[in-house]
Amino acid sequence: MNYHPIKSRKGGEHHRHPRHVNSQFDPISRIYVCGSNIKGQLSNPNLSEYNEIKSVQLPSQTEIKFVDCGFHSTYIVEGGNSLFVCGDNIYGQLGVSGLEWVDAFIQVPHQEWVGRSITGLYCGGTHAIIRVDEDIYVTGNNTNGQLGLGDRRCRYKFTKLCNVKIKEISCGSSHTVILTEGDKLWSCGWNDDGQLCLHDNLERKLLTHIPHNIKGIDQIKCGNYHTLVLNLNKELYTSGYNAYGQLGNGGNMATNHLKKVLVNFLVKSIFSCSAHTIILSECGKVYGSGCNGSGQLGTRHKEDDDKLKHIEIKTKGKIVDVSCRFGNHSLVMTDLGEVLATGRNKNGQLARLDKSDTCSFERIDETFHLEVPYMIRNGMYHKPLIDKRPKMYLLDPSLHVIHFHDVVFHFV
Repeated sequence: MNYHPIKSRKGGEHHRHPRHVNSQFDPISRIYVCGSNIKGQLSNPNLSEYNEIKSVQLPSQTEIKFVDCGFHSTYIVEGGNSLFVCGDNIYGQLGVSGLEWVDAFIQVPHQEWVGRSITGLYCGGTHAIIRVDEDIYVTGNNTNGQLGLGDRRCRYKFTKLCNVKIKEISCGSSHTVILTEGDKLWSCGWNDDGQLCLHDNLERKLLTHIPHNIKGIDQIKCGNYHTLVLNLNKELYTSGYNAYGQLGNGGNMATNHLKKVLVNFLVKSIFSCSAHTIILSECGKVYGSGCNGSGQLGTRHKEDDDKLKHIEIKTKGKIVDVSCRFGNHSLVMTDLGEVLATGRNKNGQLARLDKSDTCSFERIDETFHLEVPYMIRNGMYHKPLIDKRPKMYLLDPSLHVIHFHDVVFHFV
């Protein structure tokens, strides 16, 4: 294991992009990875990338509760209150001061939450948030106020933000959105494209209440520079950057407030990606819109779409989960244990040995099969359905906007 001390701390440069979807899973879990390892985010000290699926040795054999990832960093919560991290730490996003990056899992000092339980883990590209009981702690890049602490100073260890009953948190490239009880939405950070949903384009360094009339908010998701909201009536609302049509409203104009997107199907789950959006319907169909330059929509072509369109996926099983984050690729999982991927593959993140991109969903590895798969909704509370079967969780990490690609995770 190698530690790489920070030679100098430059806290003022704007970072372009962040993070990963988080998942929760039961003991004992195995983690499989592929893709870029430029900063040690695969917990492999030789820093070589993987273009085929490899297993990762976990820090310990205790129960794993949460996993999440940033641009080039990986986070694992074990045993209720132990947080292990590896990868890039230039902005302090690992919560470990004095190290520029770490190429194998190390435990984050956690004196402030000894004897308490980590109940949530949420990552942006270069910032991270954890929930300890009802306390919210933040660390990492804050050059746009995305930590909500009222200034622009990066934090190099987890710092308490507030104590509030959180229902969900989602992090974009440089912004953060929080859902609290009573359908209250709050946001902070970068807002040039209206991703904070505040009816203006002004940056916020403090969490600011979002005015809206949406009842029964169920899910929130942040892409690079856009935000999605879904309510219990299966109504979809979007705001933010829209140059590629990622808001799914039939145009390319950005909007700075949440606007309803009209669709002719019932939305089950929402997935906000780098510059594209994926939707899973109640009947198991997949829809997408936005940037498609690398084939990340899986539509068998590379033209962008500004409306949510049905994506044909050749599989015998039913799609039960989707994963896409801040990069240019997307994954789906079926009830037969298949994992299919599409999009950019420059660093092997699709587990294709030739590193070629694809514009249609294909099996990541014909020999890789997940036994008795189990779907988890990437939404509120991260609650899996109650089931005694083995559980499988799919996590897709962020990719950098300038094509720095992160890793694809598979959990079983």
